[in-house]
Amino acid sequence: MLDADTVLSSDLFDTLITRTFRHPTELFALADGALRDNGLWRQGPREWREKRVAVERELRQSKRGLEVTLAEIYRALGADLGWTDEEIEVAVAIEAGIEFRLTSPVRRTIEWFNAAAGVAHHRIILCDTYFPRWMIERLVGANGIEIAPEDIHLSSELGATKATGQVYPLVLDKLRQLGAGRVLHLGDNEISDIRNARAAGLGTYHFTATRQEGDKPGGVEDACDPAIVGAVRAARLLDHSADAHRRAVWRAGCEIGGPLVTGFVLWTLLEARRRGLGALHFLARDGQIMCGVARRLLPLLDRPIECRYLYASRQALFLPSIGALDDRAMAWILHQPGKTTLAAMLSRVDVDPDTCADALTATGLSVADMPRRLSEIGLERAAALLKHPGLARSILASAAERRSALLAYLDENEFWSGGAGIVDVGWHGRLQLALGRALAAEGRLPERGLLGLYLSLYETPDDPVAGAFQTYIPASRGATAEEMHPNGSVVEIFFAADHGSLKAYQRDPASGRAACVLREARNAAAIDWGVQAQQAAILSFAEILVRNVRALRVAPQELLPTLRSYSAAALARFLERPTRQEADAYGCFPHSEDQSHSAYAEVAPRQAVSRILASMLRPHRFPLQSLWREGTISRSLPAPASTGVIDAFTGVAVTKRRVRHVLGAGERR
Repeated sequence: MLDADTVLSSDLFDTLITRTFRHPTELFALADGALRDNGLWRQGPREWREKRVAVERELRQSKRGLEVTLAEIYRALGADLGWTDEEIEVAVAIEAGIEFRLTSPVRRTIEWFNAAAGVAHHRIILCDTYFPRWMIERLVGANGIEIAPEDIHLSSELGATKATGQVYPLVLDKLRQLGAGRVLHLGDNEISDIRNARAAGLGTYHFTATRQEGDKPGGVEDACDPAIVGAVRAARLLDHSADAHRRAVWRAGCEIGGPLVTGFVLWTLLEARRRGLGALHFLARDGQIMCGVARRLLPLLDRPIECRYLYASRQALFLPSIGALDDRAMAWILHQPGKTTLAAMLSRVDVDPDTCADALTATGLSVADMPRRLSEIGLERAAALLKHPGLARSILASAAERRSALLAYLDENEFWSGGAGIVDVGWHGRLQLALGRALAAEGRLPERGLLGLYLSLYETPDDPVAGAFQTYIPASRGATAEEMHPNGSVVEIFFAADHGSLKAYQRDPASGRAACVLREARNAAAIDWGVQAQQAAILSFAEILVRNVRALRVAPQELLPTLRSYSAAALARFLERPTRQEADAYGCFPHSEDQSHSAYAEVAPRQAVSRILASMLRPHRFPLQSLWREGTISRSLPAPASTGVIDAFTGVAVTKRRVRHVLGAGERR
């Protein structure tokens, strides 16, 4: 649409830059605190917002559509409130400061606008604003917009507006003097930027990406809601990817992942403060993004909390937790016999098959049996192999060696200083149990025990060495895992990391220091999917939210209930009614159920329509091969049909539960 004969004209607000609150007038209420501090206002933020809006509206009516200026607005306010000239200047500076702090770039249009300098005949900014030139020039420069000051045209100087269309002929006269042929105007407002520009003879491009997100999910409003919704929108507009998949990941990272992760992490910080902890240990790999968010949230707290990233995994912790081959240890080693091969079982306890030939022979096995599943071999025979004296001694020796390396790693990372609070997504609490058992075996359990802070748990271990468990999303008493969190594998995607899982803790024989052995330094599958874009989106949301909340002057504990309800509603909508773009982006995430991550599959693969219908009517004979049923359906069927099929699945499930209840079969557990 651009060539060397065309002048590119761009709107500014909500086209090149945007506010970090939902509506521009919401920023007026933020001036209340500073005005009170300076003795200029005695009522509340809502009253100030209403007065500020009313005075501007009255001035516009008196000028019959001509632009008003910020100076005129505050002179009128000052006359009404009895301010001196100096006090009027203070009030203007307060509003200007808020605008500077709470304005954010729209990166895609800024990059495009800057790049157009080498294509278009000329570029200008045409802005309806009551702000003076010095404010606009400062906002333009701070957000990386490359343009000469003389090419910025303001309604506050021209006296006419785009809203009435009167400004366009004035600007066209100036552009003709530059030898312009055609003018293309870019803007977000359908009337001011599009209809009125076309009526004046300009070409137009309607930019719609900055449209408001709408009401908060769930429809409930409170004082913190504008800060959250505005942060979602401003973070979303920081994306400048040209790739459709990464744009979908970034958007979901802002709209779903940002509120979810930030709300959970804020809760962990408040729990740590309430319990007097000086440190929190965010466990790998889910803790990578959580630790980053936590460090950005610290300015909201009234005292510092050390946020540490601790490498951990089931595979690395369970072997050090073995002090004896008791029932608990055997249950872990023999876990999931239908999926676990003999080789994988031995790998769990750090045994090389080539070194245990005698034990294999004694139990009627051989190296040739390594690919066989434990369910084929038989659990009794597998258990007998593990308890063969030579192999048992080797396992316990390896466990002691790994335990020594684990303790060295914890010592080096000051695990016992500031409290022993650990943070993880959760589900079963087995990792905390393993850590507790490893520490108890060496007499190193913290005096107050371990404390685990989790997003949610299906169950909690009953061993006292595991310590205490607290959850952000409490489970309903007696609910099944499916009922508590039907899409845990999808939820975990929002906590994905960019490095591989931890295989083991090892100790350097020379220095004695501990090292973490990762399966891979880079989580290549997740990086290729776009995990780094997702993390950047979540961190952007957290950073903007902190700015908004500090401007609101609300305590973090006041923010938490709103953030919790917002994220719960947004997550439920995402899980139950994903758009096609969301389902395509997250349904293809490479997921591995095996703790060794030896095989990956898509979370929600596409399925044939016939398979989907068969799985709805006869699920036991034709199970739907998907960890996210709604995602698979949305990926496999067009939008209207997918919604109906999702509803049908829900209806069939409800009917089956009612039938079982009537027949006295009870609920499946």
